[in-house]
Amino acid sequence: SLSDANQVRTASFNITAGFEGGGYASFQNHDAGIVSYGRFQFTLAGSGLFAVLQRYTSRAQTATASDLRSVYLERTRNHDPNLREDTRLRQLLLDAANDPIMQAAQDEAATELYWNVVQQLSIVPRNIRTPLGQALIFDMGINFGPRHGFLGAAEQKLGVPPKSRLGENGAREEDLITVLAQLRKESHDRQAERDHLPGLKVRGDFWVSLIQKGDWPLQGDPDGTLLVKPGVRVKVRNF
Repeated sequence: SLSDANQVRTASFNITAGFEGGGYASFQNHDAGIVSYGRFQFTLAGSGLFAVLQRYTSRAQTATASDLRSVYLERTRNHDPNLREDTRLRQLLLDAANDPIMQAAQDEAATELYWNVVQQLSIVPRNIRTPLGQALIFDMGINFGPRHGFLGAAEQKLGVPPKSRLGENGAREEDLITVLAQLRKESHDRQAERDHLPGLKVRGDFWVSLIQKGDWPLQGDPDGTLLVKPGVRVKVRNF
Protein backbone atom coordinates (compact mmCIF):
# COMPACT_ATOMS: atom_id res chain seq x y z
CA SER A 1 0.00 0.00 0.00
CA LEU A 2 0.97 3.61 -0.36
CA SER A 3 0.84 4.39 3.35
CA ASP A 4 4.41 5.66 3.13
CA ALA A 5 4.25 9.45 2.74
CA ASN A 6 6.91 9.67 0.03
CA GLN A 7 5.12 7.05 -2.05
CA VAL A 8 1.87 9.00 -1.79
CA ARG A 9 3.67 12.17 -2.84
CA THR A 10 5.40 10.50 -5.80
CA ALA A 11 2.10 9.03 -7.03
CA SER A 12 0.38 12.41 -6.59
CA PHE A 13 3.16 14.22 -8.47
CA ASN A 14 2.97 11.73 -11.35
CA ILE A 15 -0.80 12.14 -11.70
CA THR A 16 -0.70 15.94 -11.61
CA ALA A 17 2.28 16.12 -13.98
CA GLY A 18 0.25 14.01 -16.40
CA PHE A 19 -2.40 16.74 -16.45
CA GLU A 20 -0.14 19.79 -16.24
CA GLY A 21 2.22 19.30 -19.13
CA GLY A 22 3.83 15.99 -18.61
CA GLY A 23 7.56 16.47 -18.60
CA TYR A 24 10.37 18.33 -16.93
CA ALA A 25 11.01 20.07 -20.29
CA SER A 26 7.44 21.34 -20.85
CA PHE A 27 7.52 24.99 -21.89
CA GLN A 28 4.83 27.45 -22.95
CA ASN A 29 4.60 31.25 -23.11
CA HIS A 30 1.03 31.91 -24.27
CA ASP A 31 -0.79 32.98 -21.11
CA ALA A 32 -0.75 35.16 -18.01
CA GLY A 33 2.03 33.07 -16.46
CA ILE A 34 4.38 34.79 -19.00
CA VAL A 35 6.64 31.71 -19.12
CA SER A 36 5.50 28.35 -17.73
CA TYR A 37 8.08 25.59 -17.38
CA GLY A 38 8.45 22.05 -16.16
CA ARG A 39 6.30 19.17 -15.04
CA PHE A 40 4.08 21.45 -12.91
CA GLN A 41 4.24 24.53 -15.18
CA PHE A 42 6.09 26.81 -12.75
CA THR A 43 5.42 30.38 -13.84
CA LEU A 44 7.52 33.50 -14.23
CA ALA A 45 4.51 35.59 -13.19
CA GLY A 46 4.39 33.72 -9.87
CA SER A 47 7.35 32.72 -7.73
CA GLY A 48 7.63 29.14 -9.00
CA LEU A 49 10.07 29.57 -11.87
CA PHE A 50 12.46 31.57 -9.70
CA ALA A 51 12.25 28.94 -6.93
CA VAL A 52 13.26 26.25 -9.44
CA LEU A 53 16.09 28.26 -11.01
CA GLN A 54 17.47 29.34 -7.66
CA ARG A 55 17.75 25.70 -6.58
CA TYR A 56 19.18 24.52 -9.87
CA THR A 57 21.77 27.26 -10.38
CA SER A 58 23.04 27.01 -6.80
CA ARG A 59 23.95 23.33 -7.30
CA ALA A 60 24.63 22.57 -10.96
CA GLN A 61 28.09 23.27 -12.41
CA THR A 62 27.20 23.09 -16.12
CA ALA A 63 27.55 25.88 -18.70
CA THR A 64 23.75 25.90 -18.95
CA ALA A 65 23.43 26.51 -15.20
CA SER A 66 26.11 29.20 -15.35
CA ASP A 67 24.26 31.06 -18.14
CA LEU A 68 20.95 30.80 -16.31
CA ARG A 69 22.59 32.10 -13.14
CA SER A 70 24.43 35.05 -14.69
CA VAL A 71 21.87 36.20 -17.26
CA TYR A 72 18.44 35.12 -16.04
CA LEU A 73 18.26 34.52 -12.28
CA GLU A 74 17.72 38.17 -11.27
CA ARG A 75 15.37 38.82 -14.19
CA THR A 76 13.32 35.79 -13.13
CA ARG A 77 13.26 37.02 -9.52
CA ASN A 78 11.84 40.31 -10.86
CA HIS A 79 9.22 38.62 -13.11
CA ASP A 80 10.66 40.40 -16.20
CA PRO A 81 7.84 40.32 -18.81
CA ASN A 82 10.35 40.65 -21.66
CA LEU A 83 11.42 37.07 -21.02
CA ARG A 84 8.23 35.80 -22.68
CA GLU A 85 9.85 36.00 -26.13
CA ASP A 86 13.44 35.23 -25.02
CA THR A 87 14.52 32.29 -27.19
CA ARG A 88 17.84 31.91 -25.35
CA LEU A 89 16.06 31.41 -22.01
CA ARG A 90 13.77 28.88 -23.64
CA GLN A 91 16.71 26.89 -25.04
CA LEU A 92 18.57 26.92 -21.72
CA LEU A 93 15.48 25.67 -19.87
CA LEU A 94 14.97 22.88 -22.40
CA ASP A 95 18.66 21.91 -22.16
CA ALA A 96 18.57 21.90 -18.35
CA ALA A 97 15.50 19.66 -18.19
CA ASN A 98 17.51 16.46 -18.77
CA ASP A 99 19.81 17.24 -15.84
CA PRO A 100 18.87 15.20 -12.73
CA ILE A 101 19.70 18.30 -10.66
CA MET A 102 17.00 20.26 -12.52
CA GLN A 103 14.52 17.42 -12.12
CA ALA A 104 15.20 17.35 -8.37
CA ALA A 105 14.89 21.16 -8.24
CA GLN A 106 11.44 20.99 -9.86
CA ASP A 107 10.21 18.25 -7.51
CA GLU A 108 11.59 20.07 -4.45
CA ALA A 109 9.97 23.36 -5.47
CA ALA A 110 6.64 21.56 -5.96
CA THR A 111 7.04 19.96 -2.53
CA GLU A 112 7.78 23.25 -0.81
CA LEU A 113 5.36 25.56 -2.66
CA TYR A 114 2.43 23.16 -3.03
CA TRP A 115 2.65 19.74 -1.34
CA ASN A 116 3.76 21.02 2.09
CA VAL A 117 1.36 23.97 1.87
CA VAL A 118 -1.72 21.85 1.14
CA GLN A 119 -0.67 19.35 3.80
CA GLN A 120 -0.49 22.10 6.46
CA LEU A 121 -3.43 24.13 5.20
CA SER A 122 -5.94 21.48 4.15
CA ILE A 123 -4.96 17.86 4.73
CA VAL A 124 -3.54 17.57 8.26
CA PRO A 125 -6.10 19.83 10.04
CA ARG A 126 -8.95 17.73 8.58
CA ASN A 127 -7.31 14.37 9.33
CA ILE A 128 -7.34 13.39 5.64
CA ARG A 129 -5.37 10.16 5.30
CA THR A 130 -6.26 8.30 2.11
CA PRO A 131 -3.74 8.49 -0.73
CA LEU A 132 -6.60 9.38 -3.12
CA GLY A 133 -7.74 12.27 -0.89
CA GLN A 134 -4.22 13.64 -0.54
CA ALA A 135 -3.56 13.34 -4.29
CA LEU A 136 -6.83 15.08 -5.20
CA ILE A 137 -6.11 17.99 -2.85
CA PHE A 138 -2.56 18.37 -4.18
CA ASP A 139 -3.87 18.33 -7.76
CA MET A 140 -6.39 21.05 -6.89
CA GLY A 141 -3.66 23.09 -5.18
CA ILE A 142 -1.62 23.07 -8.38
CA ASN A 143 -4.68 23.65 -10.59
CA PHE A 144 -6.41 26.41 -8.60
CA GLY A 145 -3.72 27.59 -6.16
CA PRO A 146 -3.58 26.18 -2.61
CA ARG A 147 -6.10 28.68 -1.19
CA HIS A 148 -9.15 27.82 -3.31
CA GLY A 149 -12.55 27.64 -1.59
CA PHE A 150 -13.65 24.14 -2.63
CA LEU A 151 -12.95 22.38 0.68
CA GLY A 152 -14.97 24.93 2.64
CA ALA A 153 -17.82 24.57 0.16
CA ALA A 154 -17.71 20.76 0.48
CA GLU A 155 -17.82 21.02 4.29
CA GLN A 156 -20.80 23.35 4.09
CA LYS A 157 -22.58 20.92 1.78
CA LEU A 158 -21.90 18.05 4.21
CA GLY A 159 -23.00 20.17 7.16
CA VAL A 160 -19.74 19.89 9.12
CA PRO A 161 -17.79 22.80 10.68
CA PRO A 162 -14.99 24.39 8.62
CA LYS A 163 -11.62 22.60 8.95
CA SER A 164 -13.11 20.04 11.35
CA ARG A 165 -11.45 16.65 11.78
CA LEU A 166 -13.01 13.84 9.78
CA GLY A 167 -13.91 10.82 11.84
CA GLU A 168 -14.54 13.14 14.80
CA ASN A 169 -17.05 15.54 13.19
CA GLY A 170 -19.72 13.00 12.25
CA ALA A 171 -18.52 12.63 8.65
CA ARG A 172 -16.16 10.16 7.00
CA GLU A 173 -13.21 11.21 4.89
CA GLU A 174 -14.71 9.38 1.91
CA ASP A 175 -17.86 11.55 2.17
CA LEU A 176 -15.92 14.82 2.08
CA ILE A 177 -13.59 13.74 -0.73
CA THR A 178 -16.56 12.52 -2.81
CA VAL A 179 -18.35 15.89 -2.45
CA LEU A 180 -15.07 17.75 -3.10
CA ALA A 181 -14.44 15.86 -6.35
CA GLN A 182 -18.04 16.48 -7.45
CA LEU A 183 -17.82 20.25 -6.81
CA ARG A 184 -14.55 20.38 -8.70
CA LYS A 185 -16.01 18.43 -11.63
CA GLU A 186 -18.96 20.86 -11.80
CA SER A 187 -16.53 23.80 -11.87
CA HIS A 188 -14.54 22.29 -14.77
CA ASP A 189 -17.77 21.40 -16.59
CA ARG A 190 -19.06 24.98 -16.31
CA GLN A 191 -15.79 26.35 -17.64
CA ALA A 192 -15.80 23.80 -20.48
CA GLU A 193 -19.31 24.93 -21.50
CA ARG A 194 -18.50 28.63 -21.19
CA ASP A 195 -15.23 28.50 -23.14
CA HIS A 196 -16.29 25.74 -25.56
CA LEU A 197 -13.33 23.62 -24.45
CA PRO A 198 -14.67 20.10 -23.82
CA GLY A 199 -11.13 18.92 -22.96
CA LEU A 200 -11.38 20.76 -19.64
CA LYS A 201 -13.85 18.13 -18.40
CA VAL A 202 -11.25 15.36 -18.39
CA ARG A 203 -9.49 16.38 -15.17
CA GLY A 204 -12.68 16.59 -13.12
CA ASP A 205 -14.01 13.33 -14.55
CA PHE A 206 -10.77 11.49 -13.72
CA TRP A 207 -11.11 12.01 -9.97
CA VAL A 208 -14.83 11.27 -9.86
CA SER A 209 -14.28 7.97 -11.69
CA LEU A 210 -11.36 7.04 -9.40
CA ILE A 211 -13.68 7.50 -6.41
CA GLN A 212 -16.44 5.50 -8.11
CA LYS A 213 -13.91 2.66 -8.55
CA GLY A 214 -13.10 2.91 -4.84
CA ASP A 215 -9.36 3.25 -5.45
CA TRP A 216 -8.72 5.04 -2.13
CA PRO A 217 -5.24 3.50 -1.69
CA LEU A 218 -4.24 4.64 -5.24
CA GLN A 219 -3.26 1.20 -6.48
CA GLY A 220 -4.18 1.91 -10.09
CA ASP A 221 -4.58 -0.84 -12.67
CA PRO A 222 -2.98 -4.29 -12.17
CA ASP A 223 0.27 -2.96 -13.68
CA GLY A 224 0.40 -0.10 -11.14
CA THR A 225 -0.50 2.66 -13.61
CA LEU A 226 -3.45 5.01 -14.14
CA LEU A 227 -4.72 6.52 -17.38
CA VAL A 228 -5.01 10.22 -16.48
CA LYS A 229 -6.13 11.35 -19.92
CA PRO A 230 -6.20 9.85 -23.42
CA GLY A 231 -2.66 8.75 -24.29
CA VAL A 232 -1.17 9.58 -20.87
CA ARG A 233 -0.50 6.76 -18.39
CA VAL A 234 1.41 7.34 -15.16
CA LYS A 235 2.86 5.09 -12.46
CA VAL A 236 1.23 5.19 -9.03
CA ARG A 237 3.33 2.37 -7.51
CA ASN A 238 6.39 0.18 -8.28
CA PHE A 239 8.44 3.32 -8.98
